[in-house]
Amino acid sequence: MTLGNAYVTRMPAGFPGMVNRVSEASLQQEILDTTHPPLLYGEFVKIVDGKIHILESGDVAATVICGLIAKPYPVQETTAAGSALGAAAVPNSALPCDILKRGYMMVSFGGTTAAKRGQVYVRVTVGDSGNAVGSIEEGADAGECEAVTNCFFMGAADTNGIVEISYNIER
Repeated sequence: MTLGNAYVTRMPAGFPGMVNRVSEASLQQEILDTTHPPLLYGEFVKIVDGKIHILESGDVAATVICGLIAKPYPVQETTAAGSALGAAAVPNSALPCDILKRGYMMVSFGGTTAAKRGQVYVRVTVGDSGNAVGSIEEGADAGECEAVTNCFFMGAADTNGIVEISYNIER
């Protein structure tokens, strides 16, 4: 077993969907919609017919977003051989999930430059950027992304494209 990892400039920030600064977090358990479940942890979600549902093209972010899907801890969601704790995994739609209603979370960043205290935008229309609906970005991108109310970047993304955001935390 080799333990020779060295971080020359910056340690990885975390994993998508990881709740950090837990003293500030408010989580609520919900049931996933099995026909339109979230595909990644750390995604913005909405409620449709009482179940958690992914964002869809044309959604108005300010009116539909109910939170972000949180990565469970200490559960490892995948059992594939050689899979690492924290590896990307699809949320299990057969189980209840936690939704971050207020707090800080590590998310995958689909933009180019996240700036401390910068407004968080979510993609609501697929355009020429190649990013999917629900992608977290730093700008409106010609009307294809919308600002998420009271949601801000807490700094720059790491080399893996993971960035910390604050959601429903007063500035």
